[in-house]
Amino acid sequence: MIHRPVPLSRIEAARANDTVHVRMLFEEIGNQVRDAIAGLKRFTVLSWRGIRERGGAQSEARRYTDTIRASVEPGRAPSR
Repeated sequence: MIHRPVPLSRIEAARANDTVHVRMLFEEIGNQVRDAIAGLKRFTVLSWRGIRERGGAQSEARRYTDTIRASVEPGRAPSR
């Protein structure tokens, strides 16, 4: 007796496609979370006393904020 694969029904095919799409969404969310963590670490470094005392922390924070904002809001121009 020869076993032949059973063709997927339309519903099963749609579910398989949805699974791939959901996996891609979760991967993208994971990438965004990693980027957010990296951004928060930058702000944490700026809060350290030595960094604040040498000056420039405010302009660095503004630059970081612009970078993060641009990644979330494509097409937005950085503030001056």
